[in-house]
Amino acid sequence: MAHIRRLSASEQHRFKKWLQDLDITLNDRTRRDVYCNVPPVARIFKRSHKRVDLNCYPTVSSVALRLKNWRVFNFRVLRKLGLCRAPWELQNLAAGKEGAVDCLLYELMERVSRV
Repeated sequence: MAHIRRLSASEQHRFKKWLQDLDITLNDRTRRDVYCNVPPVARIFKRSHKRVDLNCYPTVSSVALRLKNWRVFNFRVLRKLGLCRAPWELQNLAAGKEGAVDCLLYELMERVSRV
């Protein structure tokens, strides 16, 4: 399994500011307990990409079902936005590994700021 990319200090600063602007709390607990599930992440994506369908991703508690949701989200949304994730990255997202959701949301932030 490859490693999760760490954001540099300047990237972290910009990322935290972006999260504050969107009124999103991202700490160790929410990364592990909330943002390991697709629905909260899909809601963030929907703010900038209105065609994201939130009804496709039920809130689930098991890692296996979260992984299934991440695979569907990867195929239906991330792939179309050019943010497609490798299978090991989806496993990290479903498991709530430190830095996994940060990297994905940072790439979304970069994409939104370019438009």
